[in-house]
Amino acid sequence: TPVAMCPLNGMPLDDPAIADRIPLMVQIENNPIARPPSGLNLADIVVEAPVEGDTTRFNATFMCDLEVDAAVGPVRSVRYFNIDLWQQIRGLTLHFGGAHKVLQRLEAAGMPYANGLTGNWPFFYRAGPWSAPHNVYLDVDAAREAMEPGGALASRAERVGGPTRAPFEFDTDAVPPVGRDIASVEIWTSASWRFGWDWDDDSGAWLRTDAGAPNFAAVTDERLTARTVIVQIVKQDILVGENDPGGHPRRYQHLVDSGTGVLYLDGRAHDVEWSRPTAEDLTAWTYADTGDPVILPPGKVWWEIVPVGTRIVEH
Repeated sequence: TPVAMCPLNGMPLDDPAIADRIPLMVQIENNPIARPPSGLNLADIVVEAPVEGDTTRFNATFMCDLEVDAAVGPVRSVRYFNIDLWQQIRGLTLHFGGAHKVLQRLEAAGMPYANGLTGNWPFFYRAGPWSAPHNVYLDVDAAREAMEPGGALASRAERVGGPTRAPFEFDTDAVPPVGRDIASVEIWTSASWRFGWDWDDDSGAWLRTDAGAPNFAAVTDERLTARTVIVQIVKQDILVGENDPGGHPRRYQHLVDSGTGVLYLDGRAHDVEWSRPTAEDLTAWTYADTGDPVILPPGKVWWEIVPVGTRIVEH
């Protein structure tokens, strides 16, 4: 009998009905003054991309656990790349604020979202040791309840644009090429910003670092981990004149395009290529040396979107 699988990470579902859920795509900050984040280890997939000031921001998607019994955050504002994630995965984005031009682009694309800064949504709340704007959190379970018929998010949930789409292919029996044997990788998206991953053979997972320091989850104090890390190298525009309140120009990543990347799996590195011809397409991934499609083992994926010129250092 076929087992129902989570479309976001290929893991078996406790309840097949979960496959009909709408993913919740939560925007979470990675500012050093607001670490550690909360809830990332409970997400089915995490996407990271650069924003202004050379920092990065996470989009954590929650779908396949029956409950997410934890605060998720700190929740921050949307960026242009959120449109591409919605177009591919078909989830409902939850965030706190956004620049006027970014929100205009979301509206023009028809993207549904819930902005905690402008709506009286009870599932957003302030907590934690930091001052605003680094103290907003999300109750994922309460937000999901609000997506039910008659709930405050029901009309937005109806606009996601169709059933959830799997951003990657998964198969427990997939055998990748040999690749390069590595112990760790550092990713420098600018001269002052780096993050990375260390392979842990005992747990069979990649362990997250920021600026060379281990990353932990708030509350549980667990290491942030991923089964698979995939790096997508993209063209990026620095939008001079479109600045944040601190005067830093915003970024625009070209995700309808094609390019190269690196897949990190089981302590090995594999050069890959990617292609997304139109906004309606999913990103297609292939191994650079064979042209075969990339098929991942079930488990959490961290999808790193980085600009051309990023320095990737493998050890």
